Amino acid sequence: MHKKITTLGLSALLGLSAAAQAKETIVIGEVTWDASLAIENVLKVVMEEHLDVDVEIIAADQAAIWAAMDKGKGSIDVHPDVWTSSQTQPWAKFVAPGSKESVRANSTPYLGTDGFFIPGYIQDEYGVKTVYDLAKPEIAKLFDSDGDGKGEYWPGAPGWSGVKINQVKAKGYGFDEYYTPVIISDSLVKAQLKTAYRKKKGILFYYWTPEWIHSAYDLRKLEEPTFTGYAGDSKKGHAEYNPDGCYKFNDTENWLADSSITCGAPTTEVYVAYSRSLESRAPAVANFLKNVSFDAAEVSQWIYSIAEDGEEPADVAKQWVAQNPMLLKAGSANNGCTALLIPINRVVPVQVQPFHLRGCNARTLQVKPLHAPFRRTEPVLFSVSYHRSGIDAERKAYNLMANKMSLPRPAEIEVCDSEIGGVDVRTYLPNGRVPTGRIIFVHGGGWYLGNLDTHDAFAAIFPTIALSLLLRLITG
Repeated sequence: MHKKITTLGLSALLGLSAAAQAKETIVIGEVTWDASLAIENVLKVVMEEHLDVDVEIIAADQAAIWAAMDKGKGSIDVHPDVWTSSQTQPWAKFVAPGSKESVRANSTPYLGTDGFFIPGYIQDEYGVKTVYDLAKPEIAKLFDSDGDGKGEYWPGAPGWSGVKINQVKAKGYGFDEYYTPVIISDSLVKAQLKTAYRKKKGILFYYWTPEWIHSAYDLRKLEEPTFTGYAGDSKKGHAEYNPDGCYKFNDTENWLADSSITCGAPTTEVYVAYSRSLESRAPAVANFLKNVSFDAAEVSQWIYSIAEDGEEPADVAKQWVAQNPMLLKAGSANNGCTALLIPINRVVPVQVQPFHLRGCNARTLQVKPLHAPFRRTEPVLFSVSYHRSGIDAERKAYNLMANKMSLPRPAEIEVCDSEIGGVDVRTYLPNGRVPTGRIIFVHGGGWYLGNLDTHDAFAAIFPTIALSLLLRLITG
């Protein structure tokens, strides 16, 4: 399902005053796949409802989106779904350190995979398991829909840079001479997939996860050789650069001859990109986009609702935002907290072993902690005086103990203090690392001790986006 969406600003609809109409307008570029459609609408709802801006969505190809973000004039400000594996050239030109750096990206991407897929019934009956199996005339016939003696495969839709990459792969795997690339729209190939399944015919196409079609059909990804690194000048400085790597793509006039790819792509980091000009034009929006985070499973559910259930993208976005109160509102004047999308689909309790208290009496505590954030080479010795002094004195002692025994939080962690429903919350962002999940952390203390600071170092060690909640303590 794909629709061009252009949204009028609220001031135009409501006839507000000239002063109210001075809102900044943020323009999101819409590309042609469902994940982008879902994400752009969630971004739109959040920015309009929480950041006091108007948002327009306009259809454009990726080259135009990158060019507009680079110029920073506001014609297009945001690319909602940048697959770095297929956008190596613009990423190197506009985003990478040392480049023009005219485009920014969010700190925490979600992870996607891509490759060549076939129906499960074809694999089961004919044993087609690897991309090299495609380079057999008898296998190519399984994918020949027009009777010309050659199979067909879909490398992507018009305007996608992945179209070139997948044709380079076909050459590298040796099946290009047996197949014709058919470059058609994403919606049309999905219609062909539906027909192929109904007739139990062969279909070979490039695709990715997350996507709803993997829930609707039994699709099998063909095995490719292991990725050994990016080669080529455009990838110098990349963490996975290898001059002898298997993945070399040069987007030149003679791109097919100048490129060589003989392996699958690594798991792809998928980002939200935005024009650097937003940092001055709309700082709150830029701050939000820097820290916004999505979960691949959540994106898949949005896609399914839009593409399979036929729901309007804007309605899916509004429902999701309304149903997820873990949306930290941006723009707090006193802390500059950033809006974060943190879907909490299920809560898994995690039990941790408490540290030991040794040599304890009313005057002196000798603490030998067990956990990483509190680990020191020698026991920590300090004195406290709270014997028979009540809760306030115990809290002071507890806070002193935590302060003395805790190590500083890791330097790569970004921290934001905010409030949700009257509860103080500290959010930890694993800056520079892809988080493995999301955690709600509630500090200990028997309902009368502890706060966000006493457990700060502990909450910061999780390889996740963590929310530490401040309990309402009993009074005494």
